[in-house]
Amino acid sequence: MRDIKLISYQRLANFLAVFSFIDMLFLPRIMYPVAIPISLIFVVIFHLIFHKISKTEICLFIVLITSLSATLLNVSINFSAELSDGIKRTIQLCSFMLFYFFVSRVSFNENVYLKIIRIFFAWVFALTLIYLIDPSSVVGNISNIYPESNFIQEENLLNLRFSYIFQDPNGAGYLYAILLASFLIIEKNNFYKYIYIFFALFCIFVTQSRGALLSVCVMFLAIFLFKRKYLPKYYCILFFVIALVVIYSLRENDSVMSLYHTFSNRGNLESSLGGGRFDKYIYMIENINIMPYGAGYNLFKDGNVFKPHSDLIRLNLSYGFIVMAILYSTVHPRSKEQLFVFIPFLFGFMINSMIDEYRLMCAFYILMRVVYKNDGCNEKF
Repeated sequence: MRDIKLISYQRLANFLAVFSFIDMLFLPRIMYPVAIPISLIFVVIFHLIFHKISKTEICLFIVLITSLSATLLNVSINFSAELSDGIKRTIQLCSFMLFYFFVSRVSFNENVYLKIIRIFFAWVFALTLIYLIDPSSVVGNISNIYPESNFIQEENLLNLRFSYIFQDPNGAGYLYAILLASFLIIEKNNFYKYIYIFFALFCIFVTQSRGALLSVCVMFLAIFLFKRKYLPKYYCILFFVIALVVIYSLRENDSVMSLYHTFSNRGNLESSLGGGRFDKYIYMIENINIMPYGAGYNLFKDGNVFKPHSDLIRLNLSYGFIVMAILYSTVHPRSKEQLFVFIPFLFGFMINSMIDEYRLMCAFYILMRVVYKNDGCNEKF
């Protein structure tokens, strides 16, 4: 009888994990009372009813709650008007921890997730092509179905950046990069690898996310150096052909320079809005927070709102070193395969934001477990 209950529990957990992955990639959020993926609600219910949390997990969760509560207390004393944002972000970070506890006990079937990734890239590639043909129509339909993506869609249209269902195109770019890294590890068919590498790179390129593009380059380099078996057969020929096409385009196609100016102008715009990462890191070093609590989600510099554009800066100044350490314990790689998936995450963590987006964090947690459970993925550092 006990074995039957255990099997039923495991099947339910596996089904909920698959549903959560589909939810993060395709489904709109629940917008009221807070914007949250519907699968997270089921994960919380699952924890309350079925899941026996270990003593270590309980201790970690208590420490996290205590540190975040100290931050909220600090915010309520100094910036009472910002307390509501702080509460929302506290709930978000706690839900990430619960989700991590959940996926750590799921038995993942990589073939199921592989099929979902294939469908996702085919869908996004088709949607991206339609976007390039009729951007206003695509953005309008996405905004109606996914109201959480409305925030900067007009600015994205000006530069023809496709953000899929994200507010920020960088978020879409990092999701594609993380999915691509996972796909290379679990996909065994070389033909599919060629097709979906093209789909993924094309979609990342249209997001115009420099960080995501750079992270993919570093990820490919890491796989080339440490586990070439995950690259498609005859990958050297593929890279050579791509290099020839790029060189020819740079010499012959004036539109490449137009695209370069688009990237350049966008970078200048980000700098004018306070987007220079180097200055922000200097500011963090000068004001590094060694306390177990922080100033809250909304940061201020010289009386003005300070947007760090970096999770590392955000976590240190907003929440303190305890929350940083706990979050790192949930994301750091434990195998070479996880390292390849971690590389795009790290780029997003350092120069953009991952923790602000439910879809990115939850999909990342799932994929880190999928590649770890993949055959031959237990080689520790």
